[in-house]
Amino acid sequence: MSVALSGEVKDLIAFSGVDLQLKGSGKNLAEIGSIIGAKLPATDEIAVEGRLMGSAKTLSLQAAQGQARQGSLNLTVNGQIKNLLVFSGVDLNVNGSSTNLAEVGAIIGQKLPATDEFAVQGRLTGSTKILSLPEARGSLNLTLSGGIDELPALNGINFKVKAFGKELAEIGPLVGVELPELGPFDMSGKLSGSAKIILLNEFSAMVDKSDFNGLAKVEVLKRPKITVRLESSVIDFTTLMKSLEKDEQKSTNKDKQKRRLFSDDPLPFDVLKKVDVDILLKARNIHAKDARLELGHMTLKLEDSDFSIDRLEATYRKTKISGNLHIDPGSPPRVATNFLVQNFNLGDFLKETGKSDQVRAIVDIAAHGKSRGDSVNSLMANLDGAIGAVMGEGYLTKYLDMISAGLSQKVIHFWGSHKKADQIKCAIVQFDIKKGIAASQAFVFDTRAGILIGEGDIKLGTEQINFLLVPKPKNPGLLSLSTKLRVSGTLMDPKVRPDTVSLLTKGAKFLSTLAVGPVGLLAPFVHLGAHKKHPCDVQSIGQLGLNIPAK
Repeated sequence: MSVALSGEVKDLIAFSGVDLQLKGSGKNLAEIGSIIGAKLPATDEIAVEGRLMGSAKTLSLQAAQGQARQGSLNLTVNGQIKNLLVFSGVDLNVNGSSTNLAEVGAIIGQKLPATDEFAVQGRLTGSTKILSLPEARGSLNLTLSGGIDELPALNGINFKVKAFGKELAEIGPLVGVELPELGPFDMSGKLSGSAKIILLNEFSAMVDKSDFNGLAKVEVLKRPKITVRLESSVIDFTTLMKSLEKDEQKSTNKDKQKRRLFSDDPLPFDVLKKVDVDILLKARNIHAKDARLELGHMTLKLEDSDFSIDRLEATYRKTKISGNLHIDPGSPPRVATNFLVQNFNLGDFLKETGKSDQVRAIVDIAAHGKSRGDSVNSLMANLDGAIGAVMGEGYLTKYLDMISAGLSQKVIHFWGSHKKADQIKCAIVQFDIKKGIAASQAFVFDTRAGILIGEGDIKLGTEQINFLLVPKPKNPGLLSLSTKLRVSGTLMDPKVRPDTVSLLTKGAKFLSTLAVGPVGLLAPFVHLGAHKKHPCDVQSIGQLGLNIPAK
């Protein structure tokens, strides 16, 4: 420290009647703290000047001006300190700027997120025990107006917050999360609480074409807890979908080298142990390009590592989509899920989302499953459950790809290309899955060209296929459609060869039991809520040789 004084001390012995002009400089603010008996933050170069007045008992610093540096942080103050010796009666106007907010956190002993350049100004009052920032404004596409009652402890936070920008993904580094590119954003709210409990109330936001209103609370307990309550008139996924499509195009070359469908990379289940989450989302409309859905609501909970989506409900063209998911912590974790949709216009949905404009199909899809594992591969290898789908009259291409990648294209070598084969009159698919082996209970496509029946199994853990496809052409002239085909290999690399020896052991015979009863072909999924009439009518099922009771 270097200090220069000029002026007078009326009683030098008692050190009273002090009236001195002070100029000081140093390399560390903390050294002043040791002089006045108070803990001050460490800094780089500092400079201070002002009028020192009073006595040894109460020494004030009037017309004070100071500067301090710490890394890229620049801080200037002006005002007064009524009792310099105990650093109380502080009343200082503060201006600060830095290239990184995290540097401020290091000074005040709090972990703050890393940022780019920012600036802050306000009025600092109080003492070393209770130092407040009652008026503050900052910038970096983020403005704050309000105060902090106890700055060192970050208690008594009370700010109005506004944030805006051209790209929401830029917020990611602030919260330590990589965010997708979602477009421009504009949000505001009221931030209150302390370093242990932060509440963002009266929250409203626009992200691209989506709007949100509600609140968010973060509690820094033994395990942090996040509570979110949001409502929205529109959530638009169009920009997100385009962003994901770009990422998919970038990784096209890598995908060409991919030999497995189910990755054995560990899933981030450890995240479930780090935080508790309670989220309720209500949205009137969901947009996905040209597709329009209505979301009933979604309830998401994560407590003591136990994760669940208890209710996920949406409606597309008056068709209800419902499902749930539960992840139970353990070693390894256990996962259970259910999904049901009936009378779903798959063709319109694919067209409106830009995936395909060729499909015309009304489908019922149901699935349930439970498994254990710490990767997608181990979960599939231990999966128990079932999946079923029923389709009425329509047009569906590449439906054989539901067995393995690119299979539709490979069978053309043997059967040729027939447009009528894509014209579906009725289709029924069901797989029962036990210990990772998906065995077909039904695989029938009734097309204008003929009937295709299949049976076999897929070992999901190893991705090995063993499937027999048996076509029955309706026109005797289509001899190429009478060749049985054996599908082997893997999900990502299927092998196809003629098989003139093998016979169907179940095939359409078992379908008669599926089609009996008021819920018809989705009877195995009654427990999921499958009660509506299936798209396949009795006449078309009868053409498959099934035993259907007469109405």
